[in-house]
Amino acid sequence: MQAKSNKILGLKAIPYGIHPAILFIGDDLLFQDEARTCSICQKLLSLPITDIITTIDTYDLEILLSKTKDEVKGNRWLYYSRVMNKDRQDTVSNWFYRYSLCYGKRIWHIHGETAAPTHRILNDEMANKLTSRIQTYLPEFIKRYHQSQDEHLDFEPWSWVDLIMISEVYVLGFETDLTESGVCHLASRKNTFLPSTHLNLFLPIRDGKSMLSAFGRLVTERKGIRIIEDEVIDGNYEAYYDKCIEKIKSSLLLLNHPNSNLLLGNEQSTTSLKDDE
Repeated sequence: MQAKSNKILGLKAIPYGIHPAILFIGDDLLFQDEARTCSICQKLLSLPITDIITTIDTYDLEILLSKTKDEVKGNRWLYYSRVMNKDRQDTVSNWFYRYSLCYGKRIWHIHGETAAPTHRILNDEMANKLTSRIQTYLPEFIKRYHQSQDEHLDFEPWSWVDLIMISEVYVLGFETDLTESGVCHLASRKNTFLPSTHLNLFLPIRDGKSMLSAFGRLVTERKGIRIIEDEVIDGNYEAYYDKCIEKIKSSLLLLNHPNSNLLLGNEQSTTSLKDDE
């Protein structure tokens, strides 16, 4: 069945049997050194991946994609939203369906955005509410997805929750774990729901020390999250993220990602995310 477009969200249906790739960018990727942040983010945004999910509530990513800062700042018309139950205006749930469209990329601010400060997730109570909403939402998603697959139909994603559940996810910019991101619960559900796709967590090693404690590593791996660690040498984070990006490129080629032909030097590779073991 030919993919069609979701008129409300502007999302194109995902062809049957295809699993997309998404980037998940955390706040720790925003360095005090603005030039370093821009350089790293530009490289990430140049990957042939359409959907970027982020806990960053500012418009740094949109600004990097845009021609001028004024094009993004305050432009609420850039944003799309879909509210499943219009009688219940649940500001947390609304973030499931809200993204900014910027030069072919969709940026999903899963903790809210600065243009709507009352909707931002800033404390444990709101983070717990987000997790609760995800738990409530998942059965509806699972029902829709199974129906599309049973009937060999293209699947129409409604939200970033859908995308995480069915995609190969590359997570960068989290110094420790995903506990506060609202995605921790999704990780274990994703692992049992669709084990052919993975949530890949890239973590730096500093001064020979992992960012994860032994307990944190155990919990993370039990949720089915892949941990990919690399050394940050002499504080050179740009070189560290360059290594992460090369691993993502190799992974996209192995996945036969629809846009893998856009990668530079796209020779078939057998490199795994976890390096030569």
